[in-house]
Amino acid sequence: MLGVFIYLLAGEFFAEDSPQKIYSSALSLVREDGRCHDLFGPTIAGFGEETSRGRRRHVAHHKYEKDGRQRIRVLFHVKV
Repeated sequence: MLGVFIYLLAGEFFAEDSPQKIYSSALSLVREDGRCHDLFGPTIAGFGEETSRGRRRHVAHHKYEKDGRQRIRVLFHVKV
């Protein structure tokens, strides 16, 4: 049972097409972009949606198909 849990957890967070991996890559691109650095400064943080209590949740994502290819839209917020 523990092995299945670890397998599913690793697949969710470390797979190339996982929303978490896409979020991390996109946030890195934002942090490295000179225009974003000029606008927001050097301390850029990203996070998912907030609950009514102010706690952070997972990164919202939506899977869809366009032009015969599977795509993922990832929504996250940037904070300076």
